[in-house]
Amino acid sequence: MNNEPKISYKEISILAEKLLKTSITHYDETCDKYFPMSQKDQETVHFSEELISIHQHPIYRKLDEYKKIRLSQLELINFFSLTIHGEDFLIKNMTAYLTLIDDEIVRKYLKLFIDEEHHHSFWFQKFCDSTPHSFDKNHNFSLDQRSSGTNSHKDFLIFLIKVYLFEQLSMIYNKILSKDPTLPPLIRSINQQHLIEEGRHVLFGITMIEHLYKNLIPIYPSLVEELSFQTRSFGQILFHNFFNQDIYKKCQLDQPFKVKKELSSHAKYHDWFNLLLKKSSRELIKRNIIQL
Repeated sequence: MNNEPKISYKEISILAEKLLKTSITHYDETCDKYFPMSQKDQETVHFSEELISIHQHPIYRKLDEYKKIRLSQLELINFFSLTIHGEDFLIKNMTAYLTLIDDEIVRKYLKLFIDEEHHHSFWFQKFCDSTPHSFDKNHNFSLDQRSSGTNSHKDFLIFLIKVYLFEQLSMIYNKILSKDPTLPPLIRSINQQHLIEEGRHVLFGITMIEHLYKNLIPIYPSLVEELSFQTRSFGQILFHNFFNQDIYKKCQLDQPFKVKKELSSHAKYHDWFNLLLKKSSRELIKRNIIQL
Protein backbone atom coordinates (compact mmCIF):
# COMPACT_ATOMS: atom_id res chain seq x y z
CA MET A 1 0.00 0.00 0.00
CA ASN A 2 1.39 3.39 -0.99
CA ASN A 3 1.15 5.78 1.97
CA GLU A 4 3.12 8.62 0.37
CA PRO A 5 1.66 12.12 0.63
CA LYS A 6 0.89 14.22 -2.38
CA ILE A 7 4.15 16.07 -2.99
CA SER A 8 4.17 19.42 -4.74
CA TYR A 9 7.13 20.58 -6.81
CA LYS A 10 6.03 24.22 -6.99
CA GLU A 11 8.65 25.18 -4.38
CA ILE A 12 11.45 24.61 -6.90
CA SER A 13 9.81 26.31 -9.87
CA ILE A 14 11.86 29.51 -9.31
CA LEU A 15 15.11 27.59 -9.85
CA ALA A 16 13.59 25.77 -12.84
CA GLU A 17 12.62 29.09 -14.42
CA LYS A 18 16.09 30.52 -13.84
CA LEU A 19 17.75 27.48 -15.45
CA LEU A 20 15.38 27.64 -18.41
CA LYS A 21 16.65 31.17 -19.11
CA THR A 22 20.33 30.19 -18.84
CA SER A 23 20.14 26.90 -20.74
CA ILE A 24 21.46 28.16 -24.06
CA THR A 25 23.93 25.80 -25.69
CA HIS A 26 26.39 26.10 -28.56
CA TYR A 27 27.28 22.43 -28.41
CA ASP A 28 27.18 21.80 -32.18
CA GLU A 29 29.11 24.88 -33.18
CA THR A 30 31.83 24.33 -30.58
CA CYS A 31 32.47 20.65 -31.25
CA ASP A 32 31.99 20.84 -35.03
CA LYS A 33 35.01 23.13 -35.27
CA TYR A 34 37.26 20.17 -34.46
CA PHE A 35 35.42 17.38 -36.25
CA PRO A 36 36.60 15.16 -37.78
CA MET A 37 39.93 14.63 -36.04
CA SER A 38 43.07 14.74 -38.11
CA GLN A 39 44.99 11.55 -38.74
CA LYS A 40 47.66 12.77 -36.33
CA ASP A 41 45.11 13.29 -33.56
CA GLN A 42 43.59 9.88 -34.19
CA GLU A 43 46.96 8.31 -33.41
CA THR A 44 47.57 10.14 -30.12
CA VAL A 45 46.59 9.64 -26.48
CA HIS A 46 42.83 10.10 -25.90
CA PHE A 47 42.49 9.71 -22.13
CA SER A 48 44.31 11.38 -19.23
CA GLU A 49 46.77 8.99 -17.62
CA GLU A 50 45.44 9.58 -14.08
CA LEU A 51 42.03 8.26 -15.22
CA ILE A 52 43.36 5.08 -16.86
CA SER A 53 41.73 2.29 -14.85
CA ILE A 54 44.95 0.27 -14.51
CA HIS A 55 47.30 3.21 -14.04
CA GLN A 56 48.19 2.00 -10.52
CA HIS A 57 48.57 -1.65 -11.54
CA PRO A 58 52.17 -2.93 -12.11
CA ILE A 59 51.22 -4.15 -15.61
CA TYR A 60 50.68 -0.57 -16.77
CA ARG A 61 54.34 0.36 -16.24
CA LYS A 62 55.36 -2.55 -18.49
CA LEU A 63 53.33 -1.39 -21.50
CA ASP A 64 55.14 0.09 -24.47
CA GLU A 65 54.10 3.48 -25.83
CA TYR A 66 51.91 2.02 -28.58
CA LYS A 67 49.88 -0.06 -26.10
CA LYS A 68 49.51 2.89 -23.73
CA ILE A 69 48.09 4.99 -26.55
CA ARG A 70 45.73 2.21 -27.63
CA LEU A 71 44.64 1.65 -24.02
CA SER A 72 43.92 5.37 -23.60
CA GLN A 73 41.75 5.33 -26.72
CA LEU A 74 39.81 2.29 -25.52
CA GLU A 75 39.33 3.85 -22.07
CA LEU A 76 37.79 6.94 -23.70
CA ILE A 77 35.42 4.81 -25.78
CA ASN A 78 34.47 2.90 -22.64
CA PHE A 79 33.76 6.17 -20.79
CA PHE A 80 31.73 7.59 -23.68
CA SER A 81 29.87 4.26 -24.06
CA LEU A 82 29.01 4.27 -20.36
CA THR A 83 27.78 7.84 -20.67
CA ILE A 84 25.58 6.94 -23.65
CA HIS A 85 24.05 4.03 -21.70
CA GLY A 86 23.56 6.20 -18.62
CA GLU A 87 21.87 8.95 -20.57
CA ASP A 88 19.63 6.45 -22.34
CA PHE A 89 18.37 5.13 -18.99
CA LEU A 90 18.02 8.69 -17.72
CA ILE A 91 15.94 9.81 -20.71
CA LYS A 92 13.56 6.85 -20.62
CA ASN A 93 12.93 6.92 -16.88
CA MET A 94 12.87 10.69 -16.40
CA THR A 95 10.15 10.81 -19.06
CA ALA A 96 8.11 8.26 -17.08
CA TYR A 97 8.48 10.22 -13.83
CA LEU A 98 7.19 13.45 -15.39
CA THR A 99 3.69 12.26 -14.48
CA LEU A 100 4.51 12.95 -10.81
CA ILE A 101 5.33 16.62 -11.39
CA ASP A 102 2.47 19.02 -10.62
CA ASP A 103 4.26 22.22 -11.70
CA GLU A 104 4.33 23.31 -15.35
CA ILE A 105 7.65 25.20 -15.08
CA VAL A 106 9.41 22.25 -13.44
CA ARG A 107 8.02 19.87 -16.09
CA LYS A 108 9.19 22.28 -18.81
CA TYR A 109 12.72 22.36 -17.41
CA LEU A 110 12.86 18.56 -17.07
CA LYS A 111 11.80 18.23 -20.71
CA LEU A 112 14.67 20.57 -21.64
CA PHE A 113 16.93 18.47 -19.38
CA ILE A 114 15.91 15.39 -21.40
CA ASP A 115 16.54 17.22 -24.71
CA GLU A 116 20.03 18.18 -23.55
CA GLU A 117 20.78 14.57 -22.65
CA HIS A 118 19.71 13.54 -26.17
CA HIS A 119 22.16 16.12 -27.48
CA HIS A 120 24.99 14.81 -25.32
CA SER A 121 24.42 11.26 -26.51
CA PHE A 122 24.51 12.47 -30.12
CA TRP A 123 28.06 13.80 -29.74
CA PHE A 124 29.37 10.86 -27.74
CA GLN A 125 27.91 8.50 -30.34
CA LYS A 126 29.18 10.61 -33.24
CA PHE A 127 32.69 10.47 -31.81
CA CYS A 128 32.52 6.70 -31.19
CA ASP A 129 31.25 6.11 -34.74
CA SER A 130 34.18 8.08 -36.17
CA THR A 131 36.84 5.86 -34.59
CA PRO A 132 37.96 2.30 -35.41
CA HIS A 133 37.14 1.30 -31.82
CA SER A 134 33.59 -0.02 -31.53
CA PHE A 135 30.97 1.36 -29.16
CA ASP A 136 30.60 -1.00 -26.18
CA LYS A 137 27.10 -2.49 -26.14
CA ASN A 138 27.83 -4.80 -23.21
CA HIS A 139 27.42 -2.34 -20.36
CA ASN A 140 24.58 -3.44 -18.15
CA PHE A 141 23.46 -1.07 -15.42
CA SER A 142 20.14 0.55 -14.67
CA LEU A 143 19.53 3.86 -12.96
CA ASP A 144 15.96 2.86 -12.18
CA GLN A 145 14.37 0.74 -9.46
CA ARG A 146 10.69 1.12 -10.34
CA SER A 147 8.30 -1.75 -9.87
CA SER A 148 6.47 -2.47 -13.09
CA GLY A 149 3.82 0.14 -13.79
CA THR A 150 4.48 2.22 -10.67
CA ASN A 151 5.75 5.78 -10.28
CA SER A 152 6.27 6.58 -6.60
CA HIS A 153 8.05 9.62 -5.21
CA LYS A 154 10.38 7.31 -3.27
CA ASP A 155 11.43 5.49 -6.45
CA PHE A 156 11.87 8.89 -8.09
CA LEU A 157 14.20 9.94 -5.25
CA ILE A 158 16.33 6.78 -5.61
CA PHE A 159 16.46 7.34 -9.37
CA LEU A 160 17.49 11.00 -8.96
CA ILE A 161 20.29 10.09 -6.55
CA LYS A 162 21.73 7.59 -9.04
CA VAL A 163 21.46 10.13 -11.86
CA TYR A 164 23.15 12.73 -9.64
CA LEU A 165 26.01 10.38 -8.69
CA PHE A 166 26.57 9.31 -12.27
CA GLU A 167 26.57 12.90 -13.51
CA GLN A 168 28.91 14.08 -10.74
CA LEU A 169 31.32 11.22 -11.44
CA SER A 170 31.18 11.98 -15.17
CA MET A 171 31.89 15.63 -14.43
CA ILE A 172 35.07 14.72 -12.53
CA TYR A 173 36.25 12.89 -15.65
CA ASN A 174 35.00 15.69 -17.93
CA LYS A 175 36.90 18.33 -15.98
CA ILE A 176 40.20 16.44 -16.13
CA LEU A 177 39.78 15.49 -19.82
CA SER A 178 38.72 19.00 -20.88
CA LYS A 179 41.85 20.58 -19.38
CA ASP A 180 44.44 18.02 -20.48
CA PRO A 181 46.65 19.71 -23.13
CA THR A 182 47.95 16.34 -24.35
CA LEU A 183 44.50 15.38 -25.70
CA PRO A 184 43.11 16.32 -29.15
CA PRO A 185 40.96 19.51 -29.24
CA LEU A 186 37.80 17.58 -30.20
CA ILE A 187 38.03 15.38 -27.10
CA ARG A 188 38.65 18.37 -24.85
CA SER A 189 35.77 20.24 -26.48
CA ILE A 190 33.21 17.42 -26.09
CA ASN A 191 34.13 17.04 -22.43
CA GLN A 192 34.06 20.80 -21.81
CA GLN A 193 30.59 21.21 -23.31
CA HIS A 194 29.24 18.25 -21.37
CA LEU A 195 30.72 19.70 -18.17
CA ILE A 196 28.94 23.04 -18.70
CA GLU A 197 25.49 21.54 -19.25
CA GLU A 198 25.83 18.89 -16.54
CA GLY A 199 26.66 21.67 -14.08
CA ARG A 200 23.09 22.96 -14.49
CA HIS A 201 21.68 19.44 -14.25
CA VAL A 202 23.38 18.59 -10.95
CA LEU A 203 22.34 21.94 -9.45
CA PHE A 204 18.72 21.15 -10.21
CA GLY A 205 19.20 17.50 -9.26
CA ILE A 206 20.45 18.17 -5.73
CA THR A 207 17.58 20.64 -5.20
CA MET A 208 15.02 18.04 -6.31
CA ILE A 209 16.68 15.36 -4.16
CA GLU A 210 16.65 17.51 -1.03
CA HIS A 211 13.03 18.55 -1.66
CA LEU A 212 11.87 14.93 -2.00
CA TYR A 213 13.99 13.75 0.93
CA LYS A 214 12.46 16.32 3.32
CA ASN A 215 8.96 15.25 2.30
CA LEU A 216 9.64 11.51 2.53
CA ILE A 217 11.84 11.15 5.63
CA PRO A 218 8.86 11.52 8.06
CA ILE A 219 7.16 8.55 6.34
CA TYR A 220 10.21 6.31 5.86
CA PRO A 221 12.30 6.27 9.10
CA SER A 222 14.93 4.02 7.46
CA LEU A 223 15.23 6.18 4.35
CA VAL A 224 18.85 7.26 4.99
CA GLU A 225 19.94 3.64 5.40
CA GLU A 226 18.12 2.60 2.23
CA LEU A 227 19.52 5.48 0.18
CA SER A 228 23.02 4.77 1.53
CA PHE A 229 22.70 1.09 0.55
CA GLN A 230 21.46 2.04 -2.94
CA THR A 231 24.41 4.43 -3.32
CA ARG A 232 27.00 1.83 -2.29
CA SER A 233 25.44 -0.80 -4.56
CA PHE A 234 25.36 1.58 -7.49
CA GLY A 235 28.98 2.52 -6.80
CA GLN A 236 29.98 -1.13 -7.13
CA ILE A 237 28.12 -1.40 -10.44
CA LEU A 238 29.93 1.68 -11.72
CA PHE A 239 33.28 0.32 -10.51
CA HIS A 240 32.88 -2.86 -12.53
CA ASN A 241 31.88 -0.90 -15.64
CA PHE A 242 34.73 1.59 -15.45
CA PHE A 243 37.20 -1.27 -14.86
CA ASN A 244 36.31 -3.14 -18.03
CA GLN A 245 38.17 -6.38 -18.80
CA ASP A 246 37.10 -6.17 -22.46
CA ILE A 247 39.38 -3.15 -22.81
CA TYR A 248 42.32 -5.11 -21.42
CA LYS A 249 41.54 -7.98 -23.78
CA LYS A 250 41.34 -5.68 -26.84
CA CYS A 251 44.63 -4.12 -25.77
CA GLN A 252 46.15 -7.62 -25.65
CA LEU A 253 47.22 -7.40 -22.04
CA ASP A 254 48.48 -10.62 -20.51
CA GLN A 255 45.67 -12.39 -18.64
CA PRO A 256 43.09 -9.57 -18.87
CA PHE A 257 40.57 -11.33 -16.61
CA LYS A 258 43.24 -11.82 -13.96
CA VAL A 259 44.02 -8.09 -14.15
CA LYS A 260 40.32 -7.28 -13.66
CA LYS A 261 40.14 -9.70 -10.71
CA GLU A 262 43.15 -8.06 -9.07
CA LEU A 263 41.67 -4.63 -9.61
CA SER A 264 38.40 -5.84 -8.07
CA SER A 265 39.95 -7.48 -5.02
CA HIS A 266 42.74 -5.12 -3.98
CA ALA A 267 41.80 -2.25 -1.68
CA LYS A 268 44.11 0.33 -3.27
CA TYR A 269 42.23 0.20 -6.59
CA HIS A 270 38.88 0.40 -4.82
CA ASP A 271 40.21 3.27 -2.70
CA TRP A 272 41.02 5.32 -5.81
CA PHE A 273 37.58 4.84 -7.31
CA ASN A 274 35.82 5.21 -3.94
CA LEU A 275 37.57 8.55 -3.49
CA LEU A 276 35.96 9.68 -6.76
CA LEU A 277 32.60 8.32 -5.58
CA LYS A 278 32.90 10.19 -2.27
CA LYS A 279 33.67 13.40 -4.14
CA SER A 280 30.56 12.77 -6.22
CA SER A 281 28.52 12.15 -3.05
CA ARG A 282 29.83 15.13 -1.08
CA GLU A 283 26.64 17.22 -1.19
CA LEU A 284 24.44 14.22 -0.35
CA ILE A 285 26.59 13.43 2.69
CA LYS A 286 26.75 17.10 3.73
CA ARG A 287 22.92 17.30 3.70
CA ASN A 288 22.64 14.04 5.70
CA ILE A 289 20.75 12.31 2.88
CA ILE A 290 23.20 9.40 2.74
CA GLN A 291 26.01 8.04 4.90
CA LEU A 292 29.09 6.43 3.35
